[in-house]
Amino acid sequence: MNDNLSFKNIFKRETKLATYIIICMTIVVLSLSYAMFFKVDGNSKN
Repeated sequence: MNDNLSFKNIFKRETKLATYIIICMTIVVLSLSYAMFFKVDGNSKN
Protein backbone atom coordinates (compact mmCIF):
# COMPACT_ATOMS: atom_id res chain seq x y z
CA MET A 1 0.00 0.00 0.00
CA ASN A 2 2.81 2.39 0.81
CA ASP A 3 4.54 1.71 -2.52
CA ASN A 4 1.31 2.41 -4.41
CA LEU A 5 0.84 5.74 -2.65
CA SER A 6 4.46 6.65 -3.31
CA PHE A 7 4.06 5.80 -6.99
CA LYS A 8 0.95 7.99 -7.23
CA ASN A 9 2.77 10.91 -5.62
CA ILE A 10 5.73 10.52 -7.96
CA PHE A 11 3.40 10.27 -10.97
CA LYS A 12 1.54 13.42 -9.90
CA ARG A 13 4.77 15.35 -9.41
CA GLU A 14 6.19 14.23 -12.76
CA THR A 15 2.92 15.07 -14.52
CA LYS A 16 2.88 18.56 -13.03
CA LEU A 17 6.51 19.09 -14.01
CA ALA A 18 5.90 17.89 -17.56
CA THR A 19 2.85 20.16 -17.88
CA TYR A 20 4.85 23.13 -16.60
CA ILE A 21 7.67 22.44 -19.06
CA ILE A 22 5.24 22.08 -21.98
CA ILE A 23 3.52 25.37 -21.12
CA CYS A 24 6.86 27.20 -20.80
CA MET A 25 8.16 25.78 -24.07
CA THR A 26 4.93 26.76 -25.84
CA ILE A 27 5.28 30.34 -24.59
CA VAL A 28 8.91 30.47 -25.72
CA VAL A 29 8.13 29.07 -29.18
CA LEU A 30 5.21 31.46 -29.68
CA SER A 31 7.30 34.41 -28.57
CA LEU A 32 10.15 33.50 -30.90
CA SER A 33 7.88 32.89 -33.87
CA TYR A 34 6.13 36.22 -33.25
CA ALA A 35 9.52 37.97 -33.05
CA MET A 36 10.57 36.40 -36.37
CA PHE A 37 7.53 37.75 -38.23
CA PHE A 38 7.23 41.10 -36.48
CA LYS A 39 8.51 43.90 -38.69
CA VAL A 40 10.35 46.67 -36.88
CA ASP A 41 10.28 49.95 -38.71
CA GLY A 42 13.44 51.92 -38.11
CA ASN A 43 13.83 55.64 -38.28
CA SER A 44 14.95 56.58 -41.80
CA LYS A 45 16.78 59.70 -40.55
CA ASN A 46 19.34 57.68 -38.62
